Amino acid sequence: MAGRGDSQFKVRISRELDEWIEGQAKENRRSKTAEIEFRLIQAWRCAEGRSPVPAGGGSAAGRGLES
Repeated sequence: MAGRGDSQFKVRISRELDEWIEGQAKENRRSKTAEIEFRLIQAWRCAEGRSPVPAGGGSAAGRGLES
């Protein structure tokens, strides 16, 4: 999902959260990065009062950022 123009940074999370993210990524057939990005976009959209992206959405092409 991340392209050359995308930001990168390190973040520390608990082992428990990391294992959960990894499990969710496998279940949803995504990389861990794609799973984290998808869930952050979901939270962002909800915070702005917009509808969440369907579970299969949020691809690299659209990333679920449009209305």
